[in-house]
Amino acid sequence: MKKILAVTALVSLIALSVCAEGYVNANDLEKGTLTSESALEDGFKILSTAEKPVVIDAPGDPLPKNADGEQFNLRINLKGKGNTEYRCVSFPAKAGETITVDCATSSKTDTRTLVVVDAEGNNVLSIAAAPGNVARGKAKAPKDGTYYAFSSESGMYIYQIDVK
Repeated sequence: MKKILAVTALVSLIALSVCAEGYVNANDLEKGTLTSESALEDGFKILSTAEKPVVIDAPGDPLPKNADGEQFNLRINLKGKGNTEYRCVSFPAKAGETITVDCATSSKTDTRTLVVVDAEGNNVLSIAAAPGNVARGKAKAPKDGTYYAFSSESGMYIYQIDVK
């Protein structure tokens, strides 16, 4: 019996180390202005600076919903164009895991693009978000590593990033 428990525990530890699964959902965050790196759960981070802040705030009415019908009371407001150093969300992913992002443009008239890139800046996912809608994009992580989600143009909102 002890051997079975030991083997089960070892298999569980190996499974945990193989997968980088995790998520960030804006509904789980607290309102405020972020002016430095903010570590979240599951290895996710919001990267910002005093000059390039990120704001966690409430959307207007009606509250946005994603393709699954989940309603968002808060959003990660990137406040402008970002990169891998600021105005972005960074997160780990393992090769083959699916990265899913729900986002929206902050513009009432312009479609804007949110990108997910790897640590070398290679584009993994581009999501064109039209005004008034929550856009969803999915891509498989091509390799183990850190990924970054940010606006390639101007203001964008991130509602959720899920890695599994």
